[in-house]
Amino acid sequence: MKKSFIFLIIAFSSLTFLYFTNKNKSGYWSCENNRWKKHGNPKHPQPKVSCPKKISLPKTKEDCQKQGGVWKKWGLSPVESCNLKTNDDGNPCQDSSECEGICKVNLTKEELRKKTFNKNLGQCSEWLLNFGCFGKMEKGKVRVVCVD
Repeated sequence: MKKSFIFLIIAFSSLTFLYFTNKNKSGYWSCENNRWKKHGNPKHPQPKVSCPKKISLPKTKEDCQKQGGVWKKWGLSPVESCNLKTNDDGNPCQDSSECEGICKVNLTKEELRKKTFNKNLGQCSEWLLNFGCFGKMEKGKVRVVCVD
């Protein structure tokens, strides 16, 4: 009787642990072998960008402007360079591999300060290059990055 009771407690504890560790686990998409692959259970549709994404920034002001980019000093760099707007700005994402730019998460100042997040979906960035401190989603998890 005592062994059965201990077994039931262990089984119940194990199931409870598994439930809570897998609860609310979402998923994301990744580009593998030139195809989008589902990881887990993404709460958003397959990315609209091509797989793999192959975007390179123009190296000259003329090429940058021909592609509709902005040529200026970005961040703390003393050198001017090009930045392009993305075609998937605002699309839902859970990993930067799903975007032309990055998977950004809008965080309040309080969230940035406390580094506590209750977000499970980001949006593809407006620009290929992003600067400042912001939330970045990678494989369904948010972290704060600061890029100068």
